[in-house]
Amino acid sequence: MPETLAVQRRRNYDGAVTLRRAVLAFGVVLGLGQPATALAYPYLALRPYDLVLAGPTDGHLSSAFYNPAAIRLISGSQVMFSGGAYGYLGQYQRSAPLPAGYGPGQSAGSASPATIRWVNPQAQAGLAWDLRSDSVTLGLTFSTPVLDLSDYRSSGQPIESLSTRYHSVYDHSYSLWGSIIVALKLKSWLLLGGSFHFGYTHNTSQFLRDGDAQGRDSLGCGGGPCEQWTNRSTIELDVGGLGYGFSAGAIIEALTDRLWIGLSYTSPLFTNQGDIVPLEGQPSELRWNDGTGCSGSRSGAQVTDQDAAPRCGAARLTVGMPHIIYVGGRLRFALAPSVDKTVNSRRPRALELTSWLRLHIPGHPNQEFQVERWLLQPSLYTRPLSAIPSFAVTLGLRQYFQQVTLGEELLYESPRSEAGTVSPSNLEGHKLDFSLSARVALHRRLSLLLSVGATWTVFPSDAGQSFRPELADECRQSGYDVTSPACQGVQQGLAIPTAAGSYTLGIPHGSAGLEINL
Repeated sequence: MPETLAVQRRRNYDGAVTLRRAVLAFGVVLGLGQPATALAYPYLALRPYDLVLAGPTDGHLSSAFYNPAAIRLISGSQVMFSGGAYGYLGQYQRSAPLPAGYGPGQSAGSASPATIRWVNPQAQAGLAWDLRSDSVTLGLTFSTPVLDLSDYRSSGQPIESLSTRYHSVYDHSYSLWGSIIVALKLKSWLLLGGSFHFGYTHNTSQFLRDGDAQGRDSLGCGGGPCEQWTNRSTIELDVGGLGYGFSAGAIIEALTDRLWIGLSYTSPLFTNQGDIVPLEGQPSELRWNDGTGCSGSRSGAQVTDQDAAPRCGAARLTVGMPHIIYVGGRLRFALAPSVDKTVNSRRPRALELTSWLRLHIPGHPNQEFQVERWLLQPSLYTRPLSAIPSFAVTLGLRQYFQQVTLGEELLYESPRSEAGTVSPSNLEGHKLDFSLSARVALHRRLSLLLSVGATWTVFPSDAGQSFRPELADECRQSGYDVTSPACQGVQQGLAIPTAAGSYTLGIPHGSAGLEINL
């Protein structure tokens, strides 16, 4: 029996040493490769330029994101400008009551609803040049596929009472992408295309964590109740960086002027800066602060423990962009012209059925905030996305009139992450969208593009239930055994306050643009 107890104690000691060594080694690695940023892909628009008439088999500059081969379908050369916005409207009602001490002098009680109310804009500009040939088209586009202005302070609630603060106080990201495109016509029925993407992304965000009041380890909560205002650490990030990627695609005209089939692949944004090996995010070099506090460039991270002076340093934010695969089709039915020209002008000259399938394959499962190890402890640097493969599918109808083209489309997308890790910073669920688009010919060479739609998000009943602060104490009780489920949960970032509750979210959206044919 004594021998068994000794073995058990030795195993617990070895587990603790292993965990601490891993923490130290991780901190050393972070000290070698400074900082980065990434694109929080859960906010990637369902239709990257909000236009039904720009699917993976359409001759439209917006189609370049879906399928670079599509710009070869453009007749002549083209210039396009487009802008729009997505409105996020809803609320989060936390189910668990707030503990005593959640705010200064606050007693236990229910949480107030947190309002979801912000606008995410978007924009695109591009041009296509066919080289006055029948076989080659070149393109250049600039776009903002992700512009996220999540901000739970918009309801007017102070951070002291904000029920989302351990997941997100605010999270502002903007991303500018450029794409260089080449499309080739190899056969009368076969088009191929490729594009090189380069992008800059900037993120500023704030959230809270609880420190370990007794200083025993880095797991937070200190053996007492979590979510204590007196134990809080406020974490603020200000990071940015460059990344690059590519797309490749093909279009087959299976039936002349009747049936088009498209297939394409878009890679995540990779990087060639700031780390020893490429990551499926966008790490890149950031500057250090000037060392005298949080003045200077403010690039990186700052951490404020309670009301102490903040500590500053370099940081990396890594969120894996997904691998994206598109398969689409467009079937046209030409309508017989009427003898009466007046009646004919009011009837569509052609109808089209359209459909496409999009697959998201995660490039990275979590969102990682990495800073110098003396700024953030390991249990604090991960916000789980638990990204899973997902799909989107559409069914659409189009009508071609003499001066106007109309499009209607119904879209469904499955959740991009596991239900248990849904949170105010990861608003994921089943999405159903209905959108309308129109192209109106204002002149022989000038067209107006309009689009409007709405997305309804349905959240699972077990949303946010994977987060459990108790995992920290369970990990301690296991002797810091890194193979135990509790310690693995801690390492995955699940040992933080619950995000369980009811979520409601609707996303109205619209856009307008101009298309110039040269």
